[in-house]
Amino acid sequence: MERSQPGRGRRAGSGSAANQACTAAISVAVVFVGTHPFQAELRRFYSDLVSAESRWFSVLGQYSSGPLSGQVDDVISRDGLGDLDPGQFVGQALLARPRHPNAATYVALHLGSDVSYDAGGCALHFSARVDNQTVVRVGVVPFASASTCVRGLDALASVQQASAHELAEAITNGVDGESAWSSHGFEAADLCNGQTESVVVHGTEHTLHRIWSNCDTACVVASECATRS
Repeated sequence: MERSQPGRGRRAGSGSAANQACTAAISVAVVFVGTHPFQAELRRFYSDLVSAESRWFSVLGQYSSGPLSGQVDDVISRDGLGDLDPGQFVGQALLARPRHPNAATYVALHLGSDVSYDAGGCALHFSARVDNQTVVRVGVVPFASASTCVRGLDALASVQQASAHELAEAITNGVDGESAWSSHGFEAADLCNGQTESVVVHGTEHTLHRIWSNCDTACVVASECATRS
């Protein structure tokens, strides 16, 4: 599991694995478990984050296999994890819905304030096999740890930046952890750990985590060179 902790991002693999492109079309399934105070805000957050108007999302286009696009295709609510670990839980939740998951699916798993889970840091991401064949990418964002992750931010802003951090790393890491970019060894958000910035998308302000841009050689929330044809 790849964890959102300073200096602990996994290094890129060698050879061709380090140059594999991430999936171009990202489909986000937002899953809330337990009581979460920011369900409405996070639905809007993800919808804005992966929209065509999101300059933050477009930064990741330089690492994709084609023109990058994204959409939120489902929002799921559950009372608790039960006896399942997050990977098992995600598999059950996705297979219970009419739309079948695929390799472009990113699951944003938000654990409420009443759900106890140790992420080993602010949040984490990993890949999960949901039906013995289909592999999806998962970000786990527990409210308890993510809401206090960055000093000086309010709870919503802290959860938002952690959510952006995990999404950026999950979709630019392959199913076995290999990176889709290769200028540096660490993950695209860990290179910019703790760097946040507020942006406005569709008239709503969101707090995002900066991500590394190869073409800018810098941590950014927007990039001209990443979207240049």
